[in-house]
Amino acid sequence: MSESTTPAAAPAVARPSAAGADDEHAVAVVRMRRSSLGALFLLVIQAILGMCAALYGPLPHADKGKGLLASFGDSVTKGPASVAMHAGFGMLLFIGACLVVVFGLTVRYTAVRIASVLGWLCIAGAAVAGAASVNAGGAKADSLTMAVLTFVAMACYGVNLYVLGEKR
Repeated sequence: MSESTTPAAAPAVARPSAAGADDEHAVAVVRMRRSSLGALFLLVIQAILGMCAALYGPLPHADKGKGLLASFGDSVTKGPASVAMHAGFGMLLFIGACLVVVFGLTVRYTAVRIASVLGWLCIAGAAVAGAASVNAGGAKADSLTMAVLTFVAMACYGVNLYVLGEKR
């Protein structure tokens, strides 16, 4: 018996099926909804901590004029407990918001991507305003900026929940 002279068929390339892609997207939507809800709850806690810090956490005058990073570091390490908790929790919130942005890239909705990035930018802006407040010795305009940016970030994560909830 002789070997066949016909060329061997090319191996089949694994391509994601439409059902597989839809399953992956469904998992991404669930992960994004949970992350957005978690960020929203964490922002509520952060806002409460911020109110406590503003009302009950006097800032030492020694921190005034040191610069933003030094002011942040001093508020975490040397500040009153309410200010230290607020600043430390804010850093964890910032990292969580970074994850929400990454998870937002896995869903197909542009509105979710934009809202996730905007929420992250608001949290970053609130952190800068907080460090500026410590650096300035407790400027009220910086506290207002932190509060407004926190509420805008909350709205962004609410938009994520709304968009991802209706497109099931």
